Amino acid sequence: TQRSDSAYAHQARELNSPEVAGVYGEEAQYLLRRLATSLGSEREGVETFESLTRRSFGFHQRVIATPSAAETWLQSRKATLTAVLLAATAPPTLPWQEELAAKTGASPAFIAALAAAYERAPKTAVDASDWIVWLLKQFDPAGDDFDIFLRPDTLTRVFGRAYTKPLTPQAKRRIGLEGVLLTLGPWLAGEPLTDIEKVIATFIAANEGVVARATKADTKAKHARRFSIRLAPDLGFLCGVLSQIAQKTSADIGEPFPPMVGFLGQLIRRGYQTPYHFVLSRDLPNASRPDVQNAYEAVVGDLDRQPADDLEVIRHKLNTAQVSLLFTDVNVEEL
Repeated sequence: TQRSDSAYAHQARELNSPEVAGVYGEEAQYLLRRLATSLGSEREGVETFESLTRRSFGFHQRVIATPSAAETWLQSRKATLTAVLLAATAPPTLPWQEELAAKTGASPAFIAALAAAYERAPKTAVDASDWIVWLLKQFDPAGDDFDIFLRPDTLTRVFGRAYTKPLTPQAKRRIGLEGVLLTLGPWLAGEPLTDIEKVIATFIAANEGVVARATKADTKAKHARRFSIRLAPDLGFLCGVLSQIAQKTSADIGEPFPPMVGFLGQLIRRGYQTPYHFVLSRDLPNASRPDVQNAYEAVVGDLDRQPADDLEVIRHKLNTAQVSLLFTDVNVEEL
């Protein structure tokens, strides 16, 4: 990061201070990776940390002031660097995790962490909301992987001033995650876009601060439409990453792959709470999300939903429920 001349002057006056704090970013990560190679022994093309430090201006000033203190300072700096590198070292990743990270743009550390967390996933859940809420809570708002899947440009378009108002990336991510979780409720419940627009507009108004004109629901449901067109597909992509992790992890530990995870991406993209909604929608090709929800509510009382239900089982249960529905209003005495 850039600093003013006065800041450099202050650093020069404070030679006895342990270190000067900086902003962690790509430049800092690059410097740490470069310095990490210097901590070993001297070898061709690699200069040791001691050699590098002794040629620095800071070490030269300390030698002039107190030669013995200069060596003590050098060793303390080496200890600090070693501690920082140990704290910043990501857990070991497997080849398949690195390959998946390269395909998706996420960091190998995030893929490895999600694979480790999968053991605690809601594998007995039969609703998409349980899975997607769990998945989104695996994100650390302080981590850059958040922006890979929940892109800042998309969150800005959906949540407007509520998202752009916070000053730090971490604060933006927190408000964006809150908005996504709030909107997923009506989205998966099959509510119309006009109702979802009211939810988003209310969220924006509550978080945009003092403005000349508070955000109100758009008559054309622009925020809700942007959620459905831009953000829901991004969430579906994230679910696809989870599905690949689940397939590999399930195979490694010898447990069945949860069918719900395989459906999850499609459910989130389309705004369906269960795989039963998805199958019903294929039988009602021109139906809207609310129409599919109404069709589901008509038969849900006769459905025994289980986490292991696959496509074939779902179709059988739906057919049985629909046949039962045909006879609901039949007068047995007339028959």
